[in-house]
Amino acid sequence: MLDYLKLIRVKNLLIIGLTQYLIRYFVVLPLLASQGLFPFLSDFDFFILVLSMILVGSGGYIINDYFDTKVDRKNERLRNVVGKTIKRRVAMVLHVVVNSLGILLGAYVAYKVGVYWLVLVNIGYATLLWFYSTDFKHQPVIGNFVISLLTSCVPLVVIAFELPPIIRTNYELAVANWPVIGLVLFYTAGFALFAFLTNLIREIVKDMEDIKGDLFVGSKTLPIVFGIRNTKTVIVVLILTTMILLAYVQIIFSFNLLVFFYFVVLVQIPLVFITVKLLNNNSKKTYHLISEVMKFIMVIGIMFTIVLKNQMSVLEELLH
Repeated sequence: MLDYLKLIRVKNLLIIGLTQYLIRYFVVLPLLASQGLFPFLSDFDFFILVLSMILVGSGGYIINDYFDTKVDRKNERLRNVVGKTIKRRVAMVLHVVVNSLGILLGAYVAYKVGVYWLVLVNIGYATLLWFYSTDFKHQPVIGNFVISLLTSCVPLVVIAFELPPIIRTNYELAVANWPVIGLVLFYTAGFALFAFLTNLIREIVKDMEDIKGDLFVGSKTLPIVFGIRNTKTVIVVLILTTMILLAYVQIIFSFNLLVFFYFVVLVQIPLVFITVKLLNNNSKKTYHLISEVMKFIMVIGIMFTIVLKNQMSVLEELLH
């Protein structure tokens, strides 16, 4: 059982679920409720939606390990259990089962909200994760971009399923309160952008960490094509971009002390720390440390939803 949990990266899947729950209950619903707009999806239907995303995500991890056995062996990554304790045939069957179930559950929720094209969300996720594992991840930039884009879409999926039925069933009220809907879109997009940038940084760092195995199988990742030094420059630019955008958020909240110190202590200082480590070290151990710190920063970023809900009075002022 532990090997199966390792295969599907259960911790990462929990982060996906946590992200969607926090976005819904701490950002989307409180803002909409402040103007008399209430969710169309029941709590159970939303659980089914989150479960569908988790299943498709687990399918992505399974197929990634299925095609990465040689690379992970060369990189001495012990987490890959495909071909060891879990047979390759079993892994492929499991991939098909969880993906199919995830797509079916996503279709059920799309039917419930009456927006049938949303069935394409999970189909698109599953398809891109397949091609990421087989092709995209071995190319410079595109693999990093695709997986980071999918990560950034996790919070956006929430409003994709929540807003259309609310607007359709409460059209006049929704039009009258368009500013609050705009604010929901703005803040959710903000979390999506943060997820994209931080995950992109982490993915590029992981490519630096795994350069030995990628060279072995002929991958053309960013560090291999452009070199370690140029790759570090790209990462520093991405880190600076992230810090500038966080400063913009701090300005929006008029340098509210809680928001200010939340970002400074839990995000910006760690970003400075990994920048210094990145520029002064070239060891695989250092790259792994940076990758883990980036995962911490990503979690901290989504936990800001809790702070955001507590600043609801500030958000309401922005509506007027």
